[in-house]
Amino acid sequence: MEQLEVINCGLGDLAEKQDHVTKAYRRNENTRAALEEHNFQRERLFQELKETFQTGEMSVSLDELNFETRRYGQQLREKLLESEQQLKKRRRTLEEQEEELYRKRRKAAEEAR
Repeated sequence: MEQLEVINCGLGDLAEKQDHVTKAYRRNENTRAALEEHNFQRERLFQELKETFQTGEMSVSLDELNFETRRYGQQLREKLLESEQQLKKRRRTLEEQEEELYRKRRKAAEEAR
C-alpha cells in the first residue's frame, strides 16, 4: 500500500509539472501572437514613414532602423520557437513518466490483491 501512495504522490507532482509546462506553452503562444501583431504595426509605421521621407538622410536612417528592428524581431521569433520546442520536449518527457507511473501503479495494485 505504501508503494501505491508513493506512486500517487509522484503522479500528483507530475500533474503539477504538466500544468506548469502547459501554462508556459500558452504564454509562449500569446507572446508570439503579440509579436506578430507588433510586427504588422511596425511594418505599417515604417511604410508610412518611408512614404513621408522618400529621399535624404532620414530615408537612409529609416532603412537602417527598419533593418535593425526586423533583425531583432527575427531573433525574438527564433527564441520563442526554440522555447516552444523545449516545452514540447518537456511535455513528452512528462507524459512518458506519467505512463510509466500508471504502469507501476497497476502492477502494484495487482500485487497487493
